[in-house]
Amino acid sequence: MKIGIDAYFATSSLRGMGRVILGYLEGLADIDEENEYYVYAPSDGEIDKIPNSGNFNIRSLNTSVYPLYEQISLPLAAYRDDLDILHCPANTTPLLLFGDAKLVLTLHDVIFHKSYSEIPKSDELHQSLGRIYRRSITTLIQNKVDYCITVSNNSRLDIENELNLQAPIQVIYPGIDDIFFSTPNIRAYNELTSRHSFAQPYIFHLGGSAPSKNTLSAIKAFERYTNDNDDNKTSLLIRGVEKDADNRIVRYVENSDVKERIRFLPFLTDEELHSIYAKADVFMSTSLYEGYGLPLIEALASGTPVIGPNRGSVPEIVGDNGILVDPENEREIADALNEALSVNNDVDYSIATSNHSQSWNTVAKELLSIYNRVVEK
Repeated sequence: MKIGIDAYFATSSLRGMGRVILGYLEGLADIDEENEYYVYAPSDGEIDKIPNSGNFNIRSLNTSVYPLYEQISLPLAAYRDDLDILHCPANTTPLLLFGDAKLVLTLHDVIFHKSYSEIPKSDELHQSLGRIYRRSITTLIQNKVDYCITVSNNSRLDIENELNLQAPIQVIYPGIDDIFFSTPNIRAYNELTSRHSFAQPYIFHLGGSAPSKNTLSAIKAFERYTNDNDDNKTSLLIRGVEKDADNRIVRYVENSDVKERIRFLPFLTDEELHSIYAKADVFMSTSLYEGYGLPLIEALASGTPVIGPNRGSVPEIVGDNGILVDPENEREIADALNEALSVNNDVDYSIATSNHSQSWNTVAKELLSIYNRVVEK
């Protein structure tokens, strides 16, 4: 088979979706030497992140503006390569495909179909436009997709409720990299603490500026916790928000009474991220919606207790292995922080990942099975 995979989001600073796409590529490169792969990425992306495999043909596309890349450059490149399958693993696909290629979509979630009362509108233009684009495209491709993959049963139910896809929908839980089960690199950790001036104890929050990540609630809950407990030692580390950005999160922290104990971390390698997870006293997610919640599983694999939202896929993925809270109730989150930080816990949290974690090679085997079924159909 000639299989095309869009790797646009795997060649930038990796967030959840990009990490999943890169995991797909790494697993397929490891287990499949028979099929021919065509991996598409923007020319200004970090192409060296794509696995180097003898049957991987990397196609560098000149357009970096995503809608133009996806709707013009990608389908033209796929046509030139005469694909059997084009796998679009980032929620949307081209509206038009030339030739006979079958279309496989990974639809991680349908957060962009949620109302503004559920997921508030962003005050950042690119996020608002992205939400409109994804909602429009997923509405228009409902009868064009040959097979749909999603990342949790909760996402599958949401897709069925929000869309009328004519294709089968299959849940494949994302893989998790072995590094998160390993002993953390102390040298990498010490370099981070020195560079960004923090020390234990600390709470780690992997959020973002998007309203769906609800990072302000995490900060306000941290303020409540410190005031309730007269805690002047514990810090809050935040990854996903640029400290020099002009947004409401940074502006809020600048006026916070505990601003000296809040640190914004830059992009972290997997090695650095694992060390931050592993040394954290607790990992906290206050997201309003998650299709899967990969950081929560990575934190558990790293041996760290977690606090997560009681909505979206998180109850399915974390279950009884973490403290689940209303992410919009700062009092409840602060109480959960107090509970998590006041217990001397010897639980091996990495065991808690066993129900919903697997290797990327296992994921790749499921992908190959789907590709074969789609081509034979």
